[in-house]
Parts: sequence; C-alpha cells; structure tokens
Amino acid sequence: MNRVRKVTSGGRVTLPIEVRRLLRVDDGGDIEVRLSQGVVVLAPMMTLEQASGSVPALDPPRDLESAMREAKEERVARYFEKLASGDA
Repeated sequence: MNRVRKVTSGGRVTLPIEVRRLLRVDDGGDIEVRLSQGVVVLAPMMTLEQASGSVPALDPPRDLESAMREAKEERVARYFEKLASGDA
C-alpha cells in the first residue's frame, strides 16, 4: 500500500485509516517513529493493559508473605547443603 501524504507546517502527517487499522492504532493511540537506513518506520506502542496480558504468569499468584517465607526456606536449605559439603 503506497500513499502520498502532505506534512503540515507543524510537522504532522495524517495516517490513512487503512494504515491505522492494520497497526491497530485508535484515535489518541501512540506509535513509535524511528529511522532505519533512511526509511521512517512506524510501529504501534502497546499499552500497559495490552502488555500485561501478553505474558502468561509463571505460577499461580501468591501473597508476598508466602513468597518471602519460601525464599528464606530455600536460602536456609542451600546454606545447610554448603555446610554439609564443607564449602561454607
């Protein structure tokens, strides 16, 4: 898809609706503008809400106290393993 657009005195360029739809950019949405080998590249920016759902959770959510207790128990276990092997 090739389109010619004018640049306004303020440096603005209107993106055709087809481009906005392909990029999935709504009114007021953000896009990244970068130069790559003399070519302007436009890329949609993910919102925090979109990004948060893009990575699955590693484990079921836990409360902070449980996570801290588990980390301490693992640290103590590693310490005693070192003691037993003579590395401490």
